Order: sequence, then structure tokens, then C-alpha cells
Amino acid sequence: MTALIAGGDVTFTATIARIAIGVLAVLALYTLFGFGVGALIKNQVGAIVAVIVWVLLVESLVNAIPALQPVGRWTPAGAAAAVTNSGAGLGVDLSYLLPAWAGALVLLAYALLFAALAWSTTLRRDIT
Repeated sequence: MTALIAGGDVTFTATIARIAIGVLAVLALYTLFGFGVGALIKNQVGAIVAVIVWVLLVESLVNAIPALQPVGRWTPAGAAAAVTNSGAGLGVDLSYLLPAWAGALVLLAYALLFAALAWSTTLRRDIT
């Protein structure tokens, strides 16, 4: 299927469809992950700051430093990059990433881990 946009052609290929499905899967898994983190950390501002520091500082450094990339493939951002990887590195070496299915399983494991931790701690908290 081809669409005409401002004088150019956009062709919807299997690669674009795979990336779109990967993005939707990553959004769903990050939503579950976010629910778990939000329920685990009682302070809303603290939860948001912790997640922002983790994503923007820790994961960015781990995935940017070549010596740490074998570890970075197992972080949530590394797993998300594996799920949404188009195969076109655009000058960046993405060979260290997991396969897409493994990235999805890693994100699912993080989501389930944080949901289980939040569930076990939330049930013990006094809400009064």
C-alpha cells in the first residue's frame, strides 16, 4: 500500500508494520511496568524522579558505553530497543541487542517483577 504525502511516496512495508506492532507492545509493557513502579513507590514525585533518572541517566550511559552494552541489552530500554529495532542502525551498532521476542520477554519479566513486588508490599501497607 502506498500513500501520497506532500509530493512524496510512503510505502507501508512489513518492516513498518513490525515496528508499529513492536511500539504498541512496548507501550503496553511499559504501562504495566509503570503501574508496578507507581504502586511500589508511595511518593508520586519520588517515583517519577526515580524513573526519569533511571531512563535518562543510567540506561543512557549503559547503552552508550560499548563495554557495558552486553549489560545494556538486559535493561528495559535495551529490551524496548530490541522490540522496536528496524534492523537499520543508521550508523549506530545495534548488533548487541536481543532478538525482538527476547526483548519482549525481558520487558514482560520487568513488568511482572515490579507488579509482584508492588502487590506484595501494597497489601501490607496501612492505608489509614
